[in-house]
This record gives sequence, structure tokens and C-alpha cells, in this order.
Amino acid sequence: MLRETVSKLAVEDIEALAGTVLEPGAVLTLYRIERNSGPPLSSDVYQVVMESGGRWYRCPLYRFQARTQALEAAREQGTRAREAVAV
Repeated sequence: MLRETVSKLAVEDIEALAGTVLEPGAVLTLYRIERNSGPPLSSDVYQVVMESGGRWYRCPLYRFQARTQALEAAREQGTRAREAVAV
């Protein structure tokens, strides 16, 4: 299932090892949840690894969940909003 960002999503570019931000509307074509292998005291127990625009990123699961939604849900909300305006 495809997802898209609904607000700015701060992520780490895995290849460049640099922080970046995915803008609202960025489509995430592949993603998976992984257990964070970082320090044991890290508050980010789970992270999401995702692909967007041919690049691979990661961020904490809690941040991913709050700033993304299923692409189908986004389309349905957009359709409902257009229907309300047409009335």
C-alpha cells in the first residue's frame, strides 16, 4: 500500500547519512518497520525505513505514523472535500 506525507516529515537519508525533510504530498512507495539497533536507552525503539523518489530514508515510527497516511485515504478525503464545495 502506498502512503503519502500529510505534513513535513524529518527523516535521515540512509545513503548520505544526513538529515532532510520530506514535504507534504511526498509518496512513499516502499516501507517497513524495523527494531532500532541503536543505543539500548534510545526512546526510538522502532523505526521505519522507506523509499521515496528513488532514495531511502528512515525515521522513528511515532513520527512516521503521525505525519503519513494511506494514499487511498488521502484520495477519499480530497473527493469528499470537492463534493462539499460542489453542493
